Amino acid sequence: MKFARTFSVFFVILSCAAVAWPAGLDRAPAPAPAVTDLPAGPSSARMSPVLRGPLLAAPTFFGQPSDVTADAVLGQPDFVSDADTGPCRTRIGYPMGSAYFVRGDSHYLFVVDQTYSRILIFDKADRITNGQPAFAVIGQGTFDFGSANRTNPAPYAESLHSPADLFVDERGDLYVADYGNNRVLVFLDPLATDFAADSVFGQNNSFTSRTANLGGIGPSSLRGPLSVAVDLERNVYVADALNNRVLIFFDPLNTDLAADRVLGQGDSFASSA
Repeated sequence: MKFARTFSVFFVILSCAAVAWPAGLDRAPAPAPAVTDLPAGPSSARMSPVLRGPLLAAPTFFGQPSDVTADAVLGQPDFVSDADTGPCRTRIGYPMGSAYFVRGDSHYLFVVDQTYSRILIFDKADRITNGQPAFAVIGQGTFDFGSANRTNPAPYAESLHSPADLFVDERGDLYVADYGNNRVLVFLDPLATDFAADSVFGQNNSFTSRTANLGGIGPSSLRGPLSVAVDLERNVYVADALNNRVLIFFDPLNTDLAADRVLGQGDSFASSA
């Protein structure tokens, strides 16, 4: 797939909880996580949301790039509501990231809902309406459930724990920074297959482990991954937040899940200071 020009719009995705921006700050400090067993560390609180758009033409219902007024809202029925009615198809607890994907004539928006440990997928994303219900959910069995790891003590391939970010590549493969489980999950073309992860970074190929720096800090360990990105060569970039580093994996799905380069720690995979 070749993208012609930059995707130049932002979807407004509102949390169920109102957030006030103090004078002089671009964003208010993010609220503390609702769950209590997240990785400990100086960055363990939620970070500010990140909205990511691929290189796509803007959907036709949006205004020109100079128009800074939102045209549609997800997670609330209108622009003035902020009610929290719990997990459902039309509510988003705490949006942390989004990605736009096009396949043929179908447009999809993937949204990280950190509060309810899930990824919501909205179809017909090129003509979104206020309060539009999600089309599918990843990380939970139903839209009306929102517990970390589906209330299980251990994670598995179909569960999430406070995800922080996602990335959808040109093939439709979904990468999720599963922050609370100290791992990154890869779902191979979930729109065409299923919602069980196919690969896992940071847990020695185990979907049922969530140990921070499993086996000791190194090229295969993670501690609170906060963001993930993938380039056209399928190289994967992970912001390993609580280890104070960025890991780079060269085509890991065709090689191995050990990082090949590290940023932020010199040349050492064994350091996190």
